Amino acid sequence: MSEEPSPPDSLQVAPTGPAPSTSPGSAPAALPAGSMSGPAITVPGPVSPAPPAASSRLSFTASLVLGSAAWLPGRVVQGPLDRIRLLRAFEQRELQYGARKKTFVGVLRAIWADFGPLGLWRGALLPASRAIPLSGLNFAFWELGRPDPRRPDSKIANDTLQRDIQSLQAGGIAGLASMAIVYPRLAAATGVYQPGSERLGRSASALIALAWKKGGASLLYKGMPLAALRSAVYRAHFFGLYDIIQARAPWAPSFASNLLAGICAHAAGTLLAHPLHVLRVRVSLGSALGQAVRDLLWKERARAIYRGWAPGLIAAPAAGIVLAVYDAARAYYLRG
Repeated sequence: MSEEPSPPDSLQVAPTGPAPSTSPGSAPAALPAGSMSGPAITVPGPVSPAPPAASSRLSFTASLVLGSAAWLPGRVVQGPLDRIRLLRAFEQRELQYGARKKTFVGVLRAIWADFGPLGLWRGALLPASRAIPLSGLNFAFWELGRPDPRRPDSKIANDTLQRDIQSLQAGGIAGLASMAIVYPRLAAATGVYQPGSERLGRSASALIALAWKKGGASLLYKGMPLAALRSAVYRAHFFGLYDIIQARAPWAPSFASNLLAGICAHAAGTLLAHPLHVLRVRVSLGSALGQAVRDLLWKERARAIYRGWAPGLIAAPAAGIVLAVYDAARAYYLRG
């Protein structure tokens, strides 16, 4: 009798036993090594997606509060400079300090001698009722549209041009929106002013009500288009260039670098928006808009367009401090 032939060596016998079962979300199943069912087999399970990165953007309320508070340190720096500048401008008509007021140092010495060191900040907080809400609204609206490239899933994370455009756009919208909200208060304060009236003793609501009774909406929004356009141009470069400088700087962000970026952004915004400021002043003094534009562009030209630009640059250190303080408070708030 012949023996049965043995199976060839290349023949592979499939493992027997129940097939490993997997369910969605379950861990990979494996058969134990050395069992009768064959060698260990690993079945890959589904890969769960990574959680989205947390946003680094503040809420509207938080940025409103931080932006309002950031105005105060800047005002502490800017107050003495504004006071000295005003005293030099009105020295002949108001204060009678004589020859000692001819220079910046002379005015500083005169204030120190007559009022002491605190005299440098005398009246520095008078614009707080309108400046603090305006500062808070500017930062709040800017935060809503500010690019957030630190998120990996952001569409602008790797698009530098789109990020720069969004930075400028967010600043411009912030300037428009905040000026549209605050402007009726500013117009009411000047529109109802009459010599001898107790204008400074009135509340904002009383001023707006009196202006509405006196001239209606035309008085409250008189001159607003030029003011809003000037605010949009300035804020687009103030906020936009600040973000652009930060994104492209080769150094890590710090208080000093933010201060420097804020100074540069304010200087650029002031120079670009100053022609609109000159045009607005001319229109407010009674000139027609078309005539004022023709006079500035074709008759007086650059000499008139940039007349008086230097005082605006005096506020550059204060503007840099405001941005640096805001970003420092923002980072602290997000860490907490």
